[in-house]
Amino acid sequence: SAYISTFHALCARILRENWLLAGVPPHFAVMGEIAAEILLEKSIEETIDARLDGDDTEITALLAYYSRSGLAANILAWLPALQASGASLAELANTAPEKILQNIQRYNASHLAKVAAQIQKLADTLGAADGAVGKKCQALRSLGQIAAQNLAEVERTLNGLGRGIKITQRTETFGTLEKIKNICTENKVYFTADTDGQEKTFADLSAGILKLLTEIQASYAEAKRRRGQLDYEALQLQTLNLLKTRAEIAAHYQNYFQAAFVDEYQDTNPVQTALIALLTKPENLFIVGDWKQSIYLFRYADVSLFQAKIQEAQERQEQGLGLRQSLRTNYRSAPPLIALVNRLCGRLLAVDEDSGYRRENDDLAAGRPELDGAAEITFIETAEDENSWQTRVKEARHLAQKIQELRNAKEFSEDNTCAVLLPTFSHVQTFAEALGGAEIKYAIVGGRNYYNRREVVDILNFLSILSNPYDDFQLAAVLRSELVNLSDDALLWLTRNKPARQARLFELLRNRNPHLLTAADEAKLQRFLDTYDELYRCIGKLSVARLLQLAFEKTLALRLALTHRAEAVKLTANLQKLLEIANGFARQSLPYFISYIEKLRLKEAREEEADLSDAASVKIMTIHGAKGLEFDNLFLADITGNKGKSRHNLLFNLELAAAGIPLALSYSDAENNRVISLAYAHAQRLRENLELRESRRLFYVALTRAKTRLFMTV
Repeated sequence: SAYISTFHALCARILRENWLLAGVPPHFAVMGEIAAEILLEKSIEETIDARLDGDDTEITALLAYYSRSGLAANILAWLPALQASGASLAELANTAPEKILQNIQRYNASHLAKVAAQIQKLADTLGAADGAVGKKCQALRSLGQIAAQNLAEVERTLNGLGRGIKITQRTETFGTLEKIKNICTENKVYFTADTDGQEKTFADLSAGILKLLTEIQASYAEAKRRRGQLDYEALQLQTLNLLKTRAEIAAHYQNYFQAAFVDEYQDTNPVQTALIALLTKPENLFIVGDWKQSIYLFRYADVSLFQAKIQEAQERQEQGLGLRQSLRTNYRSAPPLIALVNRLCGRLLAVDEDSGYRRENDDLAAGRPELDGAAEITFIETAEDENSWQTRVKEARHLAQKIQELRNAKEFSEDNTCAVLLPTFSHVQTFAEALGGAEIKYAIVGGRNYYNRREVVDILNFLSILSNPYDDFQLAAVLRSELVNLSDDALLWLTRNKPARQARLFELLRNRNPHLLTAADEAKLQRFLDTYDELYRCIGKLSVARLLQLAFEKTLALRLALTHRAEAVKLTANLQKLLEIANGFARQSLPYFISYIEKLRLKEAREEEADLSDAASVKIMTIHGAKGLEFDNLFLADITGNKGKSRHNLLFNLELAAAGIPLALSYSDAENNRVISLAYAHAQRLRENLELRESRRLFYVALTRAKTRLFMTV
């Protein structure tokens, strides 16, 4: 029978079948993502501690540029990108600082040569013009030649001409000048000469961090070995290593699997593509995918891998060795919507600039001509004194009004579904409040709303201070929450009348003067401390789930009694869901559980609220969450927001790594100004290009979720 699995499950099977040759425990367990991150964090801390205990000057130098917590956070963000690429950390770490410096200078010069050629190509199209414009055009025509000889002179030329170009006419000449000016602006950072030796500092930092990373990786691998566990990335990487080093095992699976089918190939990363190549033969491989629906860059999917497969399939077909079949018929959407998708996305997806992949004529064809449909695009006007939040509120209210009109015309049901799609959940609350205000029943599907529900946050804060009562911020949050409901005046009196010696808030509670508080506040505070002491004595004696249940019973009974019935049902269901999650931590400590849940919150885990929705509810989802789904009435909103720059100081890019640049670094100086390396600037440029192209594909995916009615607000 056919074996159906994910990549990770297949790798786990292969490793268990070949555990001795793979060097893994025969009965290894697979760690969850969060559990693996907690263990990796511990390895990072222990490695840094060991270096500091040994009076290591290298680690001291690193910590002068990066805080300890900041360094750990950056390593946690950097390692997954490295692992998904399949690049070897050991090989990267062998690159000497001098070589890293040479490589970035060589890479930068190559990029500038491309920029110069791009400018030259545009400059060659400039027609003869009179006066000042003519002189500027003449100077710009030789800019490509200047760039090839003297980069510093290019910078001076750009400074002199770039600022002097003023677009005053909508002519072809001025349009070309505008393009040149934009190229100059976008690439200014790469023309800057390294006069203060900053790039050498970054090269030295890179070498130091890579050495630290190899030690952390070894410590983490040993920690997993002692536990008899593998994380998800290790499953794939160790399988890949086994197949690469033991050709007879790869040949066994190539012969064992008479045919291999890979679905959603556009979402694979380099490691997974390498695994497929080693496990299959070209003649027995069947793949399905749609490059226009590659929208998982944040999971390190590389759409160019699938685009390369398309070209390869075409070549094999021409040689009579394979078949390439295009599936263009859409059986979901009404013909008018299909026409809109082809019109809007035709130019957006026409050319993939960096990879050189040129899209063929693969417009969608309507497979259900009997369906009637329509699309409506509304432009939300923004007043001069209006900020982005106010505009978004206006957009959300317009959307709620439209949904009301649709619902009044025909109730939503399984045969008349309705959904609101957002690129991210950054502003989901604005749209949820607009629907709630219009008395429209809704459900946030796959959102981060659960871990940010007030009752969930309150109870988790309470558990946190049970574990560590000296976290003043969380303790204050609990005291002001509905668990205690202490007044602002009481908190003010407690903190203003503390002893001269600096004291923690918890100590102030214990040693407070009861006469400074009102009788009501004193009673609330005493009840809280009694509950705290009772539960504190249970730590280590009861499971996390039982401790959580007691916390519910002791702190939330009053709130449940006073809450509106409908809200009480939701609150109780959400807390019951948290209890079910805690049941999976029978053998873990309270601090571990708190750390685990906090990581889920920080990762904006897609944990839904307790589901009380029905078919009549409007579904609020991300576009990613809606992939593979369809809705009769679809609203696409909040699509004009911009993604911010990366907050991480360590970036990994496979193109840079291939050029011998293992790390792209930045740091904040004493004035908290961001200082970026040339490698970091290039990594950002490459990432932004990928994100721009993916945003176009995300738009395509959103449009193709609609069956009959599509509404867009921009």
